[in-house]
Amino acid sequence: MIRDLRDRAFELERAAELLQADARETLAFWQAEAAEQQARSSYRLGRILFKLNIVTGLFLPVVAFGGLLGMNVKIPIFLIDAFWIIFAFALLTGAGLLWYISREREK
Repeated sequence: MIRDLRDRAFELERAAELLQADARETLAFWQAEAAEQQARSSYRLGRILFKLNIVTGLFLPVVAFGGLLGMNVKIPIFLIDAFWIIFAFALLTGAGLLWYISREREK
């Protein structure tokens, strides 16, 4: 009877070890799956933020110059006639920012 109990204890110990190993492998699989999902989400977020940076880099100078010219201050007369020149300068500044951002991103 003692031998039967000893054999039963060994079987239970072996079953517990197998269960622990299975649980460890399942946990590692879930962690890898979660890491993969987080990497996909990070990649999508990075793409979205890059697009937002492009839009911001293009339109921020235009909005800044537009706000400056739209203030109720006494603007010199040569600036009133040069609206399109200032607008083009703002667009070129935005394009320069886009070029700088894309150049930094490639490195």
